[in-house]
Order: sequence, then structure tokens, then C-alpha cells
Amino acid sequence: MRRLPLLLIPVTAALAAVPYFSHQSPVIPQVQAQQEQPWRPASVPDKGPSESPFRSELSDQTPYNSWQERRSLIASSTLEEVYEKSIPGAVRVIIGNAGLGTGFFITSDGYIMTAAHVALGDTSEPLSVLTSQGKEYPATLVGYDELKDLAIIKVKGNNFPTLQFSSSTPKVGDGVVAIGNSRGSFDGGRAGKVTRLGASLSASFPSNMVASSMPLAPGDSGGPVLNDRGEVVGVSTAISSGAGHFSSYFVPLTTSSQIVKDLQAGLKKSVPIIGVSIADARDYLDAEGVLVTEVVPGLGAHKAGIKDPQIREYRDDSGRVRQEISGADVIVAVEGKNVNDSDDLIGVLRSKKAGDQVTLKVRRGEQTLTLKVTLTAKHKV
Repeated sequence: MRRLPLLLIPVTAALAAVPYFSHQSPVIPQVQAQQEQPWRPASVPDKGPSESPFRSELSDQTPYNSWQERRSLIASSTLEEVYEKSIPGAVRVIIGNAGLGTGFFITSDGYIMTAAHVALGDTSEPLSVLTSQGKEYPATLVGYDELKDLAIIKVKGNNFPTLQFSSSTPKVGDGVVAIGNSRGSFDGGRAGKVTRLGASLSASFPSNMVASSMPLAPGDSGGPVLNDRGEVVGVSTAISSGAGHFSSYFVPLTTSSQIVKDLQAGLKKSVPIIGVSIADARDYLDAEGVLVTEVVPGLGAHKAGIKDPQIREYRDDSGRVRQEISGADVIVAVEGKNVNDSDDLIGVLRSKKAGDQVTLKVRRGEQTLTLKVTLTAKHKV
């Protein structure tokens, strides 16, 4: 049995919460923990130190190396103007003492679009929003779709400044700018270009996203992504990095997106889960399949008989604390389909709904078990 350094077994929340990925290529939903970036609300929010991604203002004396550079500067200047004009419509979303994200008004009577993983970040904590005018409002959850990672929350009031959706999706190469609350700033601007359409990261994230070079960071999720006309083209949701390459991703939206109307009407669509935390077995047991690292009591997997692994801790000759895994359950198939990694399992589960039953093939030592597991909604709010 392979021995692992302490804490190397990830409690990947692929089936019980929003997942994180391996250190070689992290893919991170952008809700920021307040413990990492503390801030204090002021009567007028402090926008923090200037981190403008925009070039200095154009003038007739500005030297240019090429027509392409001049076009780039003009585009950057336009996006900066868009950002400045759009700030009043954006808000900081506060999840109690647990974290923060971003959102934006889509109606003047207080409906706010954000990311589902922001609005559902900690359902035991109260939601509130802070506007660019320094006013904080309690917020209520109206609707969410975890598969699309979109949500709408609402505050009481009228005459809020709104941002309007575009009638079309951007093209590769188009300039875009996001408004977000990362790096300790309030509603900072992050400019970049669209690099890919129809992008996918893993089964744990929305499909058909738009990839870009915008330098997003934790705290930006749920914020608006705007084109050079000041129209919203999407909602920030994730970043990825690996092999020296960075990308940010947003969920595209247009004026014809039915999901916006559905969320305003109260749609609540949760991810179906079996109730375990998992990791790729090949990383820890040199085997194919998905290693169960933790079982949530009372949910489908626990009721079906799936077990927690036995982990023995000890110190090696150098004094380091080590772990040895034994008696682990490894999921090798779901609904008759082989499971080679976490994506294989999550992809099948996300095609189901809460209340459905799935058949798992589980390897436990020398035994292979066939278990029927009833799916549960990840969130019930």
C-alpha cells in the first residue's frame, strides 16, 4: 500500500461541495474567503490601491510602434471608460463572515445576478451586498442553477443602477473587462481578451464557457463581464493555471438567455450528489477508479454501505508524520460505465436529478460490490 505524506489526501468536494483540483493545474471557483483578505466597510467603499489593467490615457503625443499597438491602446481606453461607467451597477456580495464575491443589478428594483457558488457559499450565513455608494443591504436568495453556476439574489429598494445584457456573445479576440472584488479592492477592473469559446474545464464546472485572459482572482466570481459597448456578456466563474498558462472563464449570457427569467421566477436547481468526498485513485493507490476519502453520514452513499477508508498515521525514520491507507472503497463504474477518474463519475451524476437511483460498482480489497445509491440535492434552500 502506497504511503502518503500527511494531508495529501484531498477532500475533493466534487460530490458534496464545489471542487478544487490538483496543484499541477488548479481550477478555482472565485469566491474569496474573508480570512484571506479582510476588509472593513466604510461609509464610502475604499477602492483600494490602483491596480488598473488599463494603459495610460491616450494623447496626440503618445508614441506608437505600430498601428496594431495604437488599436490596442484605443481598445484599452474604451474598456476603461466602460469599467468606470459600469461601477455603480456592480456590488460586493458578502457571505456573513465566510467570504465575499461580486454581483450586479439587472433590475432597478433590486434583482442581482451573481454566481451560484457565491450565493450558496455558506447557506448558514446571511447574505448582504455593498454598493458603490457605501450602502449595505440584506439580500435574499431568489433562484439558482448550480449546473450553470448562476444565481439571482434580491435586495429591497428601487432606482438601483442596472447593467444591460448584450444581444450577442463575444468573438475570439474581442476585448472584455470584468468588475470584481479580488485583491482587497472594491469593484476593481480586470481587462483582457476572449481566447476561446465553448470552453470546458471539468465535469464539476459549467460547460460551454468563454475563456479569456482577464486576470481574475478569488473575490471576482459572480461579477459582470462587459464588452466594449458596456453590455454584459457573461458572469465570472473560475480561473485555471498550469504549465505556465493562465485562463479565466465566464458563463456567457445574452438578452435572450432564458435562464435569467427562470432564476427571477425562482428556479432552484441543485447538483445531485451521492454524499462522498473523492480523489483519483491512481494518484494514491496506483489504481484506476475514484477513491472515496470521506462518507457523509445519512446520505445515499452511507445508506448504501459505502465506507470511509482506514488511515493509519505514523512517523517515518526521519520523524515525518505519514499515512497509510487500507480498506478503501474505490468506485470503478457507475451505471455500467467505467470510472477512470473523478470526471467520469461526476459527469454521469450531473446528468441525473435528486431522487434518482444510480448503480455503482465498488472495489473493496479483493471484493467487487454492486451498490444502488439514491441521489440527494446538494443544496435545499
